Amino acid sequence: MLIAACGARQKPPPAKPDPKQLAANVFATKTMMADIVHRRRGDCTNMAVELNALAKAMRRQFAEVRKAELDPDVAKQVVQEMNTYADRVAELDQKIVDDLATCKADQNVLNVVLAMPEL
Repeated sequence: MLIAACGARQKPPPAKPDPKQLAANVFATKTMMADIVHRRRGDCTNMAVELNALAKAMRRQFAEVRKAELDPDVAKQVVQEMNTYADRVAELDQKIVDDLATCKADQNVLNVVLAMPEL
């Protein structure tokens, strides 16, 4: 009777985000970006369209990471997990730059790239 009088039980706190999964998701997004710019190399119109769609997903994903990083312990773990991808990310970044260069004069690609979210 006491529980009924005091109201419903409190919900358990939400589970902490998994830093390993967050880092893996960010790396997967970087891989998708590299794939898009490579597949659409020279096809600037479609490159811009696909990068724009990816940017929307990245905004949501990066917002999750930022929210998780409000917890200092989780933030440290996320950085550690992201560091495990550092060499591969540097390699992908160079490939992305090389492939983006095929559309460096396309204003739509430039606009999308400049608006891409960053962590």
